Amino acid sequence: MNKLFFILFLLPFVLLSQNKTDIEYFESGNKKIIQNAVNKEIDYLYAAITDYREAIEINPKSVKAYYARAVAIMTLIYLEEFESEDYGLAMNDINTAISIDNNNYRFFLKRAELKYLQEDYYGSINDAKNAIDRFKNFYNQETDFHRGYVHPIASRIGYTKKDENIEVYYMYFSLTGFSKLQLGDYDGAMNDLNEAIKIGDSQFRYYSRCYNERGYVKYVLDDINGALSDLSKSIELQEDKTSYYYRSIIKSDLEDFDGAIEDISKAIKLKPQGNYYATLGYFKSQKGYYKQAAQDMLKAVELEPENIEFKYISILYIHNSGKSKEALKELNKNLKNFSNTPFYCMFFRLRAKIKIGLNESDEAEKGLGLNDIKGGCLDLKKGLELAKKLTEEDLKDFEYLYFGNDQVQKLIKEFCN
Repeated sequence: MNKLFFILFLLPFVLLSQNKTDIEYFESGNKKIIQNAVNKEIDYLYAAITDYREAIEINPKSVKAYYARAVAIMTLIYLEEFESEDYGLAMNDINTAISIDNNNYRFFLKRAELKYLQEDYYGSINDAKNAIDRFKNFYNQETDFHRGYVHPIASRIGYTKKDENIEVYYMYFSLTGFSKLQLGDYDGAMNDLNEAIKIGDSQFRYYSRCYNERGYVKYVLDDINGALSDLSKSIELQEDKTSYYYRSIIKSDLEDFDGAIEDISKAIKLKPQGNYYATLGYFKSQKGYYKQAAQDMLKAVELEPENIEFKYISILYIHNSGKSKEALKELNKNLKNFSNTPFYCMFFRLRAKIKIGLNESDEAEKGLGLNDIKGGCLDLKKGLELAKKLTEEDLKDFEYLYFGNDQVQKLIKEFCN
């Protein structure tokens, strides 16, 4: 069961002390937030959330407690100590805070951040703009309860000097930049991320990510050197799996596979996940290290057992490493699982490659395969028959794998006539 949900809703309420006020519970929660920051012990976060809950029980209009609890929950999200419903818990608290005080820019800025995390990019941009509109005309000392989020200059409506506190504008530009990137507005993302990087510094949340995302934008816009520079700067500020992953892809595009392998290996060390192992396997395959690549792909399958692409490529690499009988056994074991999916044709093509002895480039390679030309031809024709029945909707499932009717017909002509 989700620990946070248990604390908020299922844990029996303790009897509230007659001498303890909502403000005292609120301040106790704040102290525990600070203790978590100093000691890096996650239990302080849960204890703070409990205190904020008690403050809300005493005073259901305690806007500061709702906001603080949302911030604490989002901290758990950043630490990846959360479940999917935690987003909803944080959003409920932010929405409640806004319903009580619709003029506080902090609430809108925090909701913009949460909406970005929930992939509501238009909503994030809209809330960020609402936050700036309120910031220009509002400053409430009472709700500015702890250092570390925003300390604006009330009289400013813009920014010009580096030594002024401009974190609210930094957060605005970083969040709108991130969201515009996800929406495919690369020019808008570049402009906003440039602004965020210019006015921010390494003490601000997401600063290293600004370089990471700008690096990705530069890559999309074919500024390869700029992309490498930004990704390296992001890693210098804070080691991050995504920056290493992006940089590995660029290095592979430049055919620096040793550098690509080194970077994706660092990403795996930070957080092992299926697509990273699959990428590592691909890089090794480009150097001809098929045995190692097959092991990496099997690890990817272990982490994501339902990923059809990973299963397909792992079998292909086993075959390319010279273990065609083992590859055929693994394929036949999996084939029945895909009989009612658009991917069924792919596995017939792969089995044909194994039987005939075709390498990754569909070229016949001496010593590779089972020398079963007849069986391979039957599989090629069966795969082609299945592929011709695919609809446009079916083809959407082929994000990476591609059957290639023309290529299969060419193989049939070459080996089966």
